[in-house]
Amino acid sequence: ELLQELDKLTTRCYSCSKDMDSEGCSALGRVYHQECFTCSTCKQNLGERFFTNGQEPSCEDCFQTLHCPKCGICDGPVSSDGVVLKDRKEDVFHSECLKCVKCSHPLDGKFFTLDGDIICEKCIAKELAQEECFRCKEKIDGNCLVSSGNYYHQDCMKCDICGCGLNGTYFTSGGKLLCEQDFKASQKECDECGDKIFGTYYTIDDKVVCEEDYKKSLGKCLKCEDVVDGQIIKISSGLFHPNCFNCVVCHKNLVGVPFSIDGTNQTYCPQDFRKKQAAVCSECNEHILPGPGETQAVRIRA
Repeated sequence: ELLQELDKLTTRCYSCSKDMDSEGCSALGRVYHQECFTCSTCKQNLGERFFTNGQEPSCEDCFQTLHCPKCGICDGPVSSDGVVLKDRKEDVFHSECLKCVKCSHPLDGKFFTLDGDIICEKCIAKELAQEECFRCKEKIDGNCLVSSGNYYHQDCMKCDICGCGLNGTYFTSGGKLLCEQDFKASQKECDECGDKIFGTYYTIDDKVVCEEDYKKSLGKCLKCEDVVDGQIIKISSGLFHPNCFNCVVCHKNLVGVPFSIDGTNQTYCPQDFRKKQAAVCSECNEHILPGPGETQAVRIRA
């Protein structure tokens, strides 16, 4: 009985499960009616040429669209002859899409990258002929190294502290080229958190602090509660960003103009603060305020 069932399976179309009573085809260890052998995505009929991802057949267009990487230049699928650049390993390119940004000729053989642009050997020679070495100030003829927009002879690319050649990993700090050993030795350590400081650091009362701890020391804006960095408005009750130092009623910015503060540290322009302190008329519900040029308002009790 098992053999009979297996025989039925091999004589039935995998797609429609009907008996193979007409000419069919065999693919992926299965049999199909010719009209049932279609792309699993677009349902286009497949001939002799088809592709698979897993156990499902696909036409060439669907396979490339769904499973091939996209070219970093034209965004089309790269099915063969893809090129990967050393400094852009996450991208794949059609070989015909890689062209020199200077002459637009396809890159055939050796090429270079300069400030992120791909340049052929002939054009890079022209570029370098106009450049001088940042260290020795001599003209560059041939290969060179580029760092932070500056050009160097290979022999001139040296650590500014110990003078060793920088042929592999190197670092820049304060405009200087440093080998890994001297870079680590030159790093500051934050006196607050103890971490090594990469990049900007600050000094507060003779202490060296990282940027994060520096911002913590500044305090927070009373309005938005974010760290106050850069320009600061400092009053008796605390700190404000200039854009946050506004009247709580009319929202007028109070930088450089008179202001008042209530018992809850709310800021007011003079007019709204007088309204806050003023009595309200029992008849019209308006604030009772002094007239122009007056310092006191007349009130009648009845």
